[in-house]
Amino acid sequence: MAADPGLLELMRSDMADRQDVREQRMFGGMAFMVSGHMACGLMPRGAFYRVGRARQAEALALDGTAVMNVTRRPMPDFVELAADCMGEDAARLTLLDMALTHIATLPPR
Repeated sequence: MAADPGLLELMRSDMADRQDVREQRMFGGMAFMVSGHMACGLMPRGAFYRVGRARQAEALALDGTAVMNVTRRPMPDFVELAADCMGEDAARLTLLDMALTHIATLPPR
């Protein structure tokens, strides 16, 4: 099953003001690459955000989040946001801000 088209449009609107975003199919959905780094995206079960290890605990304190686990191993830089929580602008935009802040610390690609 592919990512929900309505949620994909919601994430596209969240990223609309950026000029450095590229979409790439991944994890059965779509990843948003910012300056060449994966920042966030959609999977069939919801969204994911690359918040970084330093802020993962903070991100996991938000309702509907969990450690991202795609291959039965946790991905420590990433958190998932359940699809039914995507309509919560505060959580979604907080996670996006965390991801963009983390991406800004990474070396250029």
